[in-house]
Amino acid sequence: MPNLPPRSNAWYWEKWYPRKEAVKSLKEDKLAEWKRIRVYHKRSLTETAIFRYKQLLSSKLTLRN
Repeated sequence: MPNLPPRSNAWYWEKWYPRKEAVKSLKEDKLAEWKRIRVYHKRSLTETAIFRYKQLLSSKLTLRN
């Protein structure tokens, strides 16, 4: 199952894909429910936490030469 919500202008593909379920949820105004079922918000919170951690360490991190 895809774990990314579709764009607001997404449309159905001809063949069946898990993405079709996400697009259907979007068109029926049930995207919030789709995100809840797939724990999408947990992914978003994780990305935010990693970003904040990197910002704290940014002065200590360097590229390899």
